[in-house]
Amino acid sequence: MHWICRISLFALILLWTCPALAQLKVNEFSAHKGTQDLDGEEHDWIELINYSSQVINLGDYTITDNPNNPTKWALPSETVNPMELIPIFASSLDRSYRARHWETIVMDSDIWKYFPGTEDPGIGWTSPAFNDSSWDEGPGGFGFGDDDDGTVVTDVVSIFMRNQFTVEDINDINLMSFHADFDDGFIAYLNGVEIARENLEPFAPDYNDPASGSHESQLYQGGIPNTYAWVKDDLEDLLLQGSNTLAIQLHNSSAFSADMTGRFFLSVGMNTDNITYQETPEWFNLGPSAYHSNFKLSPGEGVYLFDSDQNLVDQIEVSELLSTGISHGRSPDGTNNWCYFDSPSFGSYNEASVCYAEIEPIPGVSLESGWYQGMQTVGAVSSSPTQLIRYTTNGDLPTESSPLYTQPLTVDNTSVLSFRAFSTANNLPSPVVDRTYFIGEENYQVSTLSIITDSLNLWDWNTGIYVYGPNADTQNYPYFGSNFWEPWSKWSRLEYFDEGQNKIAEEQFDLEIHGGWSRAEAQKSFRIDLKSKYTGRLEHPLISHKPWVTDYNNFNLRAGGQHVWTSKIQDAFFNRLIKDTHTDRMGYEPCVMYMNGDFWGLYGIREKIDETYLESNHNVDPDALDLLNGFGVLAGNDETYYSDFEAILGIPASSGLFYDQANAKIDLKAYKDYFIAETYFQNVDWLGLAWGVNNVKLWRPHETGARWRYVLYDTDGGFGAFFWNPWQNYIDYAQDPGVPNLHSDLFTHMLQNEQFKCEFINRYADLCNTIFTQENFDDVLWGMQDDIDAAMPDNIATWGMSTYQAWIDALSALSDYNDVRLNSARSHLNTSFALDGQVDVTLNVVPENAGRIHISTISPDQYPWEGVYFDGCPVTITAIANPGYSFDHWEMNDLLAGLENDQSVTLNISQDDLFEAVFTPNNSSLDLRLSEINYHSHDDLNSGKWIELHNSSSQSLDIGTWTMGNGTGQLEFEIPASTSIPAGGRLVVVNDEELFTAIHSDVENYIGEFSFPLSNSGDQILLKDSWGNTVLSANYNDNAEWPQGADGMGRTLELTNPSNYDAPDSWKDGCMGGSPGAGY
Repeated sequence: MHWICRISLFALILLWTCPALAQLKVNEFSAHKGTQDLDGEEHDWIELINYSSQVINLGDYTITDNPNNPTKWALPSETVNPMELIPIFASSLDRSYRARHWETIVMDSDIWKYFPGTEDPGIGWTSPAFNDSSWDEGPGGFGFGDDDDGTVVTDVVSIFMRNQFTVEDINDINLMSFHADFDDGFIAYLNGVEIARENLEPFAPDYNDPASGSHESQLYQGGIPNTYAWVKDDLEDLLLQGSNTLAIQLHNSSAFSADMTGRFFLSVGMNTDNITYQETPEWFNLGPSAYHSNFKLSPGEGVYLFDSDQNLVDQIEVSELLSTGISHGRSPDGTNNWCYFDSPSFGSYNEASVCYAEIEPIPGVSLESGWYQGMQTVGAVSSSPTQLIRYTTNGDLPTESSPLYTQPLTVDNTSVLSFRAFSTANNLPSPVVDRTYFIGEENYQVSTLSIITDSLNLWDWNTGIYVYGPNADTQNYPYFGSNFWEPWSKWSRLEYFDEGQNKIAEEQFDLEIHGGWSRAEAQKSFRIDLKSKYTGRLEHPLISHKPWVTDYNNFNLRAGGQHVWTSKIQDAFFNRLIKDTHTDRMGYEPCVMYMNGDFWGLYGIREKIDETYLESNHNVDPDALDLLNGFGVLAGNDETYYSDFEAILGIPASSGLFYDQANAKIDLKAYKDYFIAETYFQNVDWLGLAWGVNNVKLWRPHETGARWRYVLYDTDGGFGAFFWNPWQNYIDYAQDPGVPNLHSDLFTHMLQNEQFKCEFINRYADLCNTIFTQENFDDVLWGMQDDIDAAMPDNIATWGMSTYQAWIDALSALSDYNDVRLNSARSHLNTSFALDGQVDVTLNVVPENAGRIHISTISPDQYPWEGVYFDGCPVTITAIANPGYSFDHWEMNDLLAGLENDQSVTLNISQDDLFEAVFTPNNSSLDLRLSEINYHSHDDLNSGKWIELHNSSSQSLDIGTWTMGNGTGQLEFEIPASTSIPAGGRLVVVNDEELFTAIHSDVENYIGEFSFPLSNSGDQILLKDSWGNTVLSANYNDNAEWPQGADGMGRTLELTNPSNYDAPDSWKDGCMGGSPGAGY
């Protein structure tokens, strides 16, 4: 019998093998999610069944999606009774534990210690060690109004409460949940660690601070409290064996509120069947508690179950036709009769689900989507003998009541047609097939999205996302209570076409209304959420200025925000303007959108600032980072944020340690550029300047040495929006906003450090001398105008914007504002920092094209060059020779006395002056080689990734301000000014200094760190000079033609032939560990 099983494993011919051994079976599965776990995320899932009369041990089996890797995921050891179901999320999270049942360890109605917020409750009140003997005690919940309070507390804005409880055996607990029924805001702490926060600013509020928003309690009106959950891996830093303390501060929205509620519950998922604590409340239902495998399911693959001897005991293929809401399983449970279910039953028996034999394949359609002239004929073709094809023309999903296709259809205007096959047998309907026909439409020369959705998703009075709906305040803008203010998602489809009108993708997704007050405008913005439970990511570089982002799981279609009727592109333009700074920003690509065949106008494809954005733009793990906004945590946690910022605030700004300590926690290059951009743009809707701490996001990865970075987004409030003017000083406002906050406190503290202050001033001057100059400003602005000019007349005709000229005038107003803003920004720098005035600086090189000059942080590319700096902050100026020249001297001026022979000078420029660098020919030619690459270290010799450059010429080569990258433009590394490689010398560029020096402690000639990704499987390395000219380019690979010792085996790629970097035989295996900084 075992011999037969092994034959089956390798042949994979029979669907069922060794039925006598198949006690454990796959009973049902879904490859398109549909069920949420504790984390609130939907996952693929598999349900197993013990289809035998004997108790079995689950740990005797393994499960996999790859038959060649039978032990991919070992099932946990657990006793499984006959006909018992075992639920498993196929999530790749790899959790070999679950809760057998839930119990509540802290109930809202328990006796709590509480302290009415008439004063501060005392230092350390959240700690288990705090002495609360003087506090009152009573049954929860706490507050007044709504008749839902165990203890009534009135006449206060806040209530502090503590509940001490005992964990009998921490090893019995696998999961934990916290439920909060509150009105209006709270912070919860477990053993002194914050675990949840709602409607309170991201800092420690005072006892008399009101909540930052309103929230109505839910239980008294039949709702469910807010839910927060943790898995076993997270509990070791939260729960303690023995005594624990849950501490909560509750805040009302005002002293005049009519009600206040605080009802809180702490529950645990137990890994035993014993009852230790309290039963959960009646409303408690967190869904099936399931294991998590280390793989996901994909259509076209399979699910394979093996026993401990690696005999295949069960297998089933994952059909390509499976879709969201459809599962594949056995009926009756455990038998050999497989069915498709349109009512999946994860964790429950299938007896109530209707059994369908197959899913109808999609029908054929004779005419592809695209642009056509004149009337077109469209035919549909059955793909099975049991099909009846039905269709719609309005975006609705065809149903059994939709028109029956009987003859070819004609279309003479832009239309969408949707086809779906229904069955005359016992089969489920096919997936839908959508086609968009653009008849006689203009070629706008931008990308096009055709969105197809059920008309009721948009226009139904009660559920449509585009209408006011029954609860709208239609008398007051922005019509709060309207349906378009609800966080509703609607399943939809799309077809995406590039600017050449080529169809690139068709996807299914969730459609939402996006934005703030701009939701009230007629042309609304949308969020496109491409969930894996549908068709998954759209795999195409949608944004031309970010070619390294090649797939998207979401993006926004922004109509223009608060400028939808004026410039339409202000925020996109500001983000484009700062693209060459160190600031994280949202990409933009213009497009036109059609909704169910109707022209919906011009939009901007914009990135959404979330974990996937950070993964795409910074090559970080999206599941291992902290992402915060001005009001709380979006991903990860805020513990490091508070500890890092408070640590910096605790160091005197005058300390010699201050700058390095701050730079170790915050990326100060990016920090400066971010605050310069926001203050230059005068974004009033930011940092609490006028109201809440809006439009602030910052992040850091969970990595050693990681630093915080801010992200620029939503600058609609800039450049005079809301009636502000260019002479208002936002440098001062950012230090003393209307709503003080930790971000503004830190900014103020940073500017008290002399080094940071002068770097900030000089960098501000650099950007005023480059990207904010009127010439560059207008080049970018009118270039973006030209991109969308062809579509704007039709956008105006569709949405009623006054005239084309009004649009041009709005763009001109931006340009005119900058003409004033450039001067006011310089004036504000001078007054805010008590400087001694502006100075005009002229740079020149002699002879022409012999070199360049790096001033502060920029390297102009044309000479003579003029810029403005400030008397009071020293500036570093460096002469950099081009290949074939050497620096000789500076022409003397009033400021250079005694420094004229120094290639790099740092001095305070107290007057207008000319700095002219003189170079002399040295008759050398450029002979720079990319001599060694370490792209994939061995685990035991991990020196990170590094690249060696070899100057084979007879003269020193200055490569300061050159850039190195992977050819995509992502995270290019700028080589520091004054970096040179001596004649015959080498320089190593590293991505991780700590790893590199741990292996190569004797190497001193290295620089770093670069951040651009280099793949272990192959990539490009591109070195460009200061003018953007390619100096070196190499494409390496790890396929069989290339030296294999460099691919994780401990060796490196060592150059043998500099004439062709892309040829495998131009490289050899280097020595073990490589020879960085020296010859082979």
